[in-house]
Amino acid sequence: MKELSFLDKYDKQQALSCMSYMMGMKENSAWKYNLAIIQRYILENSNGDMPIDVTFLKKEFYELIPKGVTDEVQANLCIDQCITEDRSYSVYALMSEGEQYAIRRMDMIARKYEVNDKLMRIGRVMLDISDIICERFGYGRYELGELCNEYFIFPNNKELKNNPLLFSDRDILKILKGYNLDDKSLEIMVYEKDKPFSDLSIYKNQLSGPLEWYPLYKTQTGYLVLSPYALLLCAHSFFFKSLVNNVGKENFEDAYGRICLEEIVIKLDNCEELQGIKQYSDVKNMVYRLDIDKYASFTFVTNIPDRIELDKMFETERVTDELSSRIIECLINNESQIKSISNVSKVLNIIVFCGPKVFGSFCSTIAAIGLVFSVDQLGWIVELLNKGLYNLYWFLEDKRKIRFAPINNDFEIFGFYYKHEMTFYVDDDIAIPTGLTISGNPLLYDIYKFLWEKDEHVEYICSKLETVKHLADFADEVPFYINSLSKNDGSYLLVKLRDADMFLFYSFNKYAQISAQIAKSIGMWLFIIEEKFNIHVLRCPVTIFINLTENGTFNFSHFKRNELRIDISLSDINNLNIDEYYIVKGLCEMFMNKRLTGRNFTMDHLKQVFLETGGHFLFAESQGSIAVIDDGLKECMTISKRFNNVVLTNIQEHFNWSPKGVKYNIQDSKKIVKDIITYLNQLLRPLLEKLSKRGELIKLLELHHGQLFWLALTNSRYIYYKRVYDYIGIHETKQHTFEQGYQETNALCKWIIEQIVLGQPFNENKLESVDEIYYAFSIAHQLEVFSTFMDILNNTHDDNDGIEILENGRIAKLLAIDDINKYMIDFSREQFYEQERLIKMGIHVPDFEIDIKDKTFELAFVAEYGISYSDYKNIITKSIDLVNEENVVIANFELQTFIDYVFNNGIGTDKYQPFKEHFMLYGELAQQIGRDKKFKFSDTYATRHNRKLELATRPWIIYDGHVLYSYKSIYRSHIVLYERIRNGRLSCSSKEMTTFESKVNDKKGKAFNEAVFVFLSKELPNSDIKKEVKIGKNEVLVNEDKNIGDFDLLLKNDENKVIVGIELKDFIECRTPYEFLCAIKTYRYKLIHVYERCKWLDKEKMQLKKIYPSMDEAYRIKMIFMTHHKSSHKYMENMEHGVVEMSLLEIIENPSILFE
Repeated sequence: MKELSFLDKYDKQQALSCMSYMMGMKENSAWKYNLAIIQRYILENSNGDMPIDVTFLKKEFYELIPKGVTDEVQANLCIDQCITEDRSYSVYALMSEGEQYAIRRMDMIARKYEVNDKLMRIGRVMLDISDIICERFGYGRYELGELCNEYFIFPNNKELKNNPLLFSDRDILKILKGYNLDDKSLEIMVYEKDKPFSDLSIYKNQLSGPLEWYPLYKTQTGYLVLSPYALLLCAHSFFFKSLVNNVGKENFEDAYGRICLEEIVIKLDNCEELQGIKQYSDVKNMVYRLDIDKYASFTFVTNIPDRIELDKMFETERVTDELSSRIIECLINNESQIKSISNVSKVLNIIVFCGPKVFGSFCSTIAAIGLVFSVDQLGWIVELLNKGLYNLYWFLEDKRKIRFAPINNDFEIFGFYYKHEMTFYVDDDIAIPTGLTISGNPLLYDIYKFLWEKDEHVEYICSKLETVKHLADFADEVPFYINSLSKNDGSYLLVKLRDADMFLFYSFNKYAQISAQIAKSIGMWLFIIEEKFNIHVLRCPVTIFINLTENGTFNFSHFKRNELRIDISLSDINNLNIDEYYIVKGLCEMFMNKRLTGRNFTMDHLKQVFLETGGHFLFAESQGSIAVIDDGLKECMTISKRFNNVVLTNIQEHFNWSPKGVKYNIQDSKKIVKDIITYLNQLLRPLLEKLSKRGELIKLLELHHGQLFWLALTNSRYIYYKRVYDYIGIHETKQHTFEQGYQETNALCKWIIEQIVLGQPFNENKLESVDEIYYAFSIAHQLEVFSTFMDILNNTHDDNDGIEILENGRIAKLLAIDDINKYMIDFSREQFYEQERLIKMGIHVPDFEIDIKDKTFELAFVAEYGISYSDYKNIITKSIDLVNEENVVIANFELQTFIDYVFNNGIGTDKYQPFKEHFMLYGELAQQIGRDKKFKFSDTYATRHNRKLELATRPWIIYDGHVLYSYKSIYRSHIVLYERIRNGRLSCSSKEMTTFESKVNDKKGKAFNEAVFVFLSKELPNSDIKKEVKIGKNEVLVNEDKNIGDFDLLLKNDENKVIVGIELKDFIECRTPYEFLCAIKTYRYKLIHVYERCKWLDKEKMQLKKIYPSMDEAYRIKMIFMTHHKSSHKYMENMEHGVVEMSLLEIIENPSILFE
């Protein structure tokens, strides 16, 4: 406490002011109890103008709080929102037990029963004072605070002089008048030494004492807020007492419980109240289906005491024996009824304590029956799990295997579980502990991030107050808001521009989606103008009604000074008669005519941003891909982290390797991994059998179809967003995370479909639960991981790269995995976030294209596939026409129906057999693996790309006498096939196609080299650039021993006195770990020749004078190995002889970096 010595020069009021300021600082959020202890000591023990006895304070502090409170753990946000129907208040929530959310519910009850007595209004005054303090500090609506500050942060003298917690008499009177209160109303809130308060002390870590009951201190000129934390607690107590007095216990309990239940129902959907169960005013029930064989039974418990007494207000509520018996009765009856009605065997009991007073203790019988959360805690869990509540069933099962400290509640335990990827896995020494103590709230940052991104608050919208939330599709910096309860785009968009709000309304009808797109477009362009030019577009609020019709004329109507309507014809949009610029231009002209615009705004600003960003944002640009069509089938799924851990545990327990902590050589490591792969396939087989019904296979195709939709939508939508985000300097990261999840699920889904079709694992067993699907995907995921392990082991000879068994019995991750993952993530981010640079690169160095009308290509395609390329495209068109005619999304046609429609109706029956052999996936193909030279065992490996037996190659499936396919999948397959041929990467069977691909690679490499030469010649006009400068016996650059190739490019830059030799390689990206490892081999081979030229340069540098006569000894030599796309080699191995690796993308913006 040495840092408190400065207090000895302060009198009582100065010291109290200083400590209140420190409590108000978010930087001190980790010291809330310590500061309150000091403040209370000063309040009760200092005398007027006398200096503070700091020596006694230090002694008092450590004697009363030897441990626990001094080692504080922040469990709540520093600043949170308390939202009522007519206002949102910023409040200090550090000592809250959910009071800010309880007030919101109590406000709803107060309005229902028209309660607005003096106590209620005083409570609102406390919230108002808190909001003013937060505003004076400049805090946002949500602030996390500083969790890790080791020392107090002190205000300076200037800050203390303008203490945000000091209010003049006039300030307070103005606030009171706003709530129809006089200056005497606050007397019950002002501290006086003789006023009573509970014997429970903050010294005992209880939220009670003089600071909590009397947070205001009277000064000579006004009031000092002693503790900003206390304002929320006081407001809660006044709301609570007001409702108990005016509404009564039973009505209060019933209404509060009903509100809590409805909150969860809204978050979850498809919930239902349990019929036939006796309801109590304080106990309510609800049911939610988790899985085929699992239900969740929610029991909401609300308890309102009959009387509110001073010494009980801040105590946590104990569940009485009588209430416990009612809860247990409901739990038992609910479970019994669910099982009898639904014929399920597994019921998860969730007891939800609703408050509004906190339940501090309950009987062990309740805890043993299920999970116990507060309604707010359950709300967070629902949001974080994104409705995936089936995880809670397994959380309880896993939790029961571990002993937890009595101080830990289920929410804290779940927080640990969630942060450890739905497991209790601790570390490499102890996988799953037998006992665990959890400190603080593990989910604090996740809750803060969720609240900050959602940014829920109250806005005044068209003569009424509404709670709004941030529109999640957009970056956090874009101020777009919709109704807080909307599950889609709602019926209006609020755009918070700099000086005024803009409200865009549209009817919630069949045109709602395109109307919402138009609203977003208008809002975004005006926001861009403000951000780009630092001006105000609007000077007063504006309301716009968007009226979209099938036909009609484009028109603006003006109602009042700041209300307008836009009539837009859908046919005009579809026929491109109007676009975004046309709409926004007309709107801005209307704004200017009605004098609604800011002083500095001109139409030139609008014209400039459209010109510089390409002129489209959302709705007026052609989609270009049928994958983004919203056909209603948007299945989505994420791989279960919990089941990933289950599979790893199964491996550990099955093999039980001994001794632990040992690393094996390469040969033994291969055997271990091979045994694991065999074991995983044994685990997977019975699950595939349950998925082998045609109906289940169609569901998997629906999932694949849905993932293609989300991947296409995320990428296409982000291209639009990214264009304007880059323009105004916004960096968005959420979309790429979504894309990665879709990619992983889609890859595993395709592989499982392939295994079912090729393996034909028919069985009469049915799926028992969705868990089995998650389990199957997790096994497939681990098969992919360990297959990658085998690929790595097959590409190394160093025993240090072998398998290591950890002390906890699990297998350690191979070191090369980190290198591969880093490359994959970096490449994926580059493709996602560097769209502008990639486009620029494509302009200067275009991708190689093949001429599909070229006779050589046509002959090669027929030789490879038995049908022409035009027949192949016609089959795709006819396949898509068939699903459209039948009005289905996933094809499920009898084989003959498919043949009749697609082949017997124009293309030709003779084309069916070769088409089947090369483009359809069916069970008989499995018999040809290893026998037919076309098919290798690796064609079924999950870790391989460009396989002949994969869904991307064969998207039409013959199964159970039917043809199954997704029209998006066959569309995607066509793109993949063309890309493979164009890039020279097709796995060929015919001699003709092999020859054609060889020529493609040769032409592609030469075209790349020429394009780079032209680009650098244009961008570096002051450099002397030569190409294909050979080194050999009979060349200008002489090597007596042998020819050692050439410099693809040789550049001399006199300003930097450097000569740069460039080796160009048209290497494209690696899509899988296997391709990564193969690329490393290719790099090693190619670099042998590069290193030879480097060695030659070391000895023969001055021979370059034959090429560049003006060079001298002062010139340095630099050798660059430049690839078309990101180099995988640099992620695993270092270059020798000073060679520098670069990709074309690295130099596209600044080619002069070649000379650095």
